[in-house]
Amino acid sequence: MKILFVGGIHGDEKTGVNLCMMQGCTYETPYVKKSINGIDCGFLIANPKACSRNVHFIDHNLNDCFGCSAYKNKGYEYVLQTELCESYGIASGNFADIVVDFHTTNADTNLLMAPSLDINPNLLMLASDLGITPYYCPNDFCGNYCDQYLGKIGVTIELSCLSNQENMQSIKLLGKYVSRLVEIINNSVPSRSIDGLSYSKTVKYPKNESGYSLFPYCIVPCVTNEIAKDDVLLVNPLTGKIIETADDDYIALFMNCPSYYEFGEAMTLAKKSKFILGDRINIQ
Repeated sequence: MKILFVGGIHGDEKTGVNLCMMQGCTYETPYVKKSINGIDCGFLIANPKACSRNVHFIDHNLNDCFGCSAYKNKGYEYVLQTELCESYGIASGNFADIVVDFHTTNADTNLLMAPSLDINPNLLMLASDLGITPYYCPNDFCGNYCDQYLGKIGVTIELSCLSNQENMQSIKLLGKYVSRLVEIINNSVPSRSIDGLSYSKTVKYPKNESGYSLFPYCIVPCVTNEIAKDDVLLVNPLTGKIIETADDDYIALFMNCPSYYEFGEAMTLAKKSKFILGDRINIQ
């Protein structure tokens, strides 16, 4: 069993980077491998150049570069993803069974995002026990993310970091997740249910004639609040025109987050779900 813990896909999201540094990673030596409780664990700062400059990326969002080797001469991150795949991908000796990709967000939410239910149930159970909400987000497979190229299966942990105090709390929380995961990863999971979320839809900002998203727009209601049927989602503050309304009951996630502006995403809507854990994961 090999587990790869990744921080620093985005250089200005420091919680995962700090955790990797606590394990011995540096910007000059971004990968450290060690055995913890008999499990081979790798810790990787994925984009050390962006991290050292405290910027989201150098030329391109690294999340969108994996698997795009045809564009390797188009910018720093395209070259970087090729190097990462060569060093830690399926043809390397470091290919992981599980990838845990750490991110931070200015949304008021802590999530473990799973693109597939065909994963070890301990990944979801532990997150739930630590107060991190499991979130089944199969549309993540539409992107080119590191957990699809550096391991057999991957999850993303998004932690809220709105202040230095929250950043320290998030580092401690990730530390607990890492230490407890390697203790229980091979344990059988007794049948139990946990509360979580499942992806429903993405609400996009409206675009102008040139195809660019328009900002700012008022977004209703507040982050993580439930949205009822026919509630207003987007309103043009200049005209008062309603852009979109809900067609079912939802929870709002990642609402009006600056890091999502480049995708034109106003918010993600999710539904409350219950995960049934056992030998496999089922969702209700």
